[in-house]
Amino acid sequence: SGETGILVPPRDPGRLAAALLLLLKDQDLAGKLGERARQDIPPAFSLERMIRETETLYLDVFRNAIEPRLRFKI
Repeated sequence: SGETGILVPPRDPGRLAAALLLLLKDQDLAGKLGERARQDIPPAFSLERMIRETETLYLDVFRNAIEPRLRFKI
C-alpha cells in the first residue's frame, strides 16, 4: 500500500471510497502509483507466464480428470 496502489480492507466501502477520492484529488499520487505499478507488475503477470500457467492448469486437469477415464474404457 502506498507503493503501487492503495490497499483497503475487504467489505469496507467507506475506506474504498476514501481511497478512490484521494486518487481523484491527488493526480500526482495517482500518477506515481501507476508508474511504479507499471514497472513492478509486468514481470509477475507477463503474457508468457500467463500462457505457461494456463497450459499447466489444462494439463493438470487433463491428467487428473480425463486420463483416468480413458484407462477404464480401454
